Amino acid sequence: MQRHDRAFTPGKSSAPRAGAAFTLIELLVVIAIIAVLAAILFPVLAQVREQARKAACASHLKQIGVAFALYTQDYDGGYPNTGDPYLWVGKRWRWPLMPYLAIRQRQGTDFSNQGGTTSILLCPSDTLSGTGFDATSYGYSACFYHTPEQINALRIRNLRLALNDPGPGVVCVTQSEASVAFPAQKILVGVVQQSRRRADLPWATGAR
Repeated sequence: MQRHDRAFTPGKSSAPRAGAAFTLIELLVVIAIIAVLAAILFPVLAQVREQARKAACASHLKQIGVAFALYTQDYDGGYPNTGDPYLWVGKRWRWPLMPYLAIRQRQGTDFSNQGGTTSILLCPSDTLSGTGFDATSYGYSACFYHTPEQINALRIRNLRLALNDPGPGVVCVTQSEASVAFPAQKILVGVVQQSRRRADLPWATGAR
C-alpha cells in the first residue's frame, strides 16, 4: 500500500476560511430576530404574570369572604361594626376579622400591626398599599355598618367627604344579613384603587 503524505507548502496559512465565520450582516440579522421574538414574548409573559396576580387576589378575597361568613355566624348574622365611621379602611376592619383569618398580629397605635404583614390582605397588583397603607389593599363597604337610609342619603359627589371626613355624631349601626338592602347589588369587600384620591367609589358605601 502506498502512503501519500500531504506536502507542506511554505507561505500558505492553515487558518479556517472566512466563509466559516458569521459576517456582520448575519450577526445583525440574528440580533433582529431575537429582538422581534422578545417584542412578541414579553407582553405575553406580562399578561401571564398579571393573570397570576389576579388569581391570587381572587383567592385572597375568597378567604376574606369566608372569614366574614364565619364572623356573622358567631354574631347572630351581624356584620363587623366597631362604632368607627372609618371602619371601611383596611387597617381598621381587619382587626375584628383577625381570629377568622388565622392571622397572628397585635394591634398597635393608629390601628397598625405589631406582628408583621400578611399576604392575604394585600393584592399582588397593588404596588402602593404594601408600604403606604399598612399592607391592606381591601376596603369594607360602609353599607354593612350603616342603615340603608344613611347610605341612600349619601351622594356620589360627596362620597370622598362622607368616607374620609364623616364628622361628629355619625352613628354606625350594625347590619344583619337580613337588614342589608339589595344584598345582591352590594360588594362586601373590594380592592381600593391604588391612587386612593378618586371619589368615585360607590361600592365602598353600597350606594344604589
